[in-house]
Amino acid sequence: MAIGVDKIAHSETLRASGKTIAVIGSGFNNVYPKENLELFKNILKNDGLVLTEYEDDVKAQSKNFPERNRIVAGLSRAVLVIEAAYRSGTSITAGLAWKQGKKVYAVPGRLDSKYGVGVNKLIQDGAKIVTNISDILNEFSDWNNRKKRVVNYNMNVKKEYRRIYNVISDIPMSIDEISLKTNNDVICTSKLLVLMELEDLVEQRLGGYIKKNIEEE
Repeated sequence: MAIGVDKIAHSETLRASGKTIAVIGSGFNNVYPKENLELFKNILKNDGLVLTEYEDDVKAQSKNFPERNRIVAGLSRAVLVIEAAYRSGTSITAGLAWKQGKKVYAVPGRLDSKYGVGVNKLIQDGAKIVTNISDILNEFSDWNNRKKRVVNYNMNVKKEYRRIYNVISDIPMSIDEISLKTNNDVICTSKLLVLMELEDLVEQRLGGYIKKNIEEE
C-alpha cells in the first residue's frame, strides 16, 4: 500500500464496494505513509485484508519494499504497470510476476519522462501493451463475463479525468480527437483513458471512446 496508482486502485475498489488486499512494507504500528492510515482502516472495515511479514513496530525502510513486492506479485493473477522508472519497485514487481508465471501488462510510457523508461523496457522485454481494458479482460473470461453493478459516476469524477470526461459523449471519439480537444498529448491521454476505463467511466467502442454514465447489472 503506497501512494499513486496503488492507492487509487485500493480506493476505487472500495468505492465500487469491492474487496481489496494491501501489502505493507512495515509493521502494523507504522503504516507508511501516515496519510494511508485512514485507507488502511477502510480496507479492514470493508472485509478487505492488510498483510505484512514484519513485526508490529518495524518502521518502513527502502529494503522492505522489494521484499514486499514478491508478495504483491504472488497474490496477483496478473500485473498491470501504468508508470515505472528504470529499476523501480514496479519493475521489480513485474519481474517477480514473470518468474512466478504471471502475465504482465503495461501502458506505453512517454519517451521524455523518467516514469516512461521502465514501462517501455517492460514492453520490450515481453509485457503486453495495453491501450484499453479489453486487452486484459479478453484474456480472463471469468472477469469479462461478470455482471456489472449499477453505478452512476456523474457526480464524482476525479479532477485529473474531468477534461476528458467533459469532452466525450455517447458518440465514439478517437484518442487523437480527445487529445486535440483537451490540449493533451496522445500518450498521456491514452494512459488516462486506460485508468478511466478501469474505473468504468469510459468504454471503448468501434471508432473510439464513449462516456459511460451507468453500468447495468
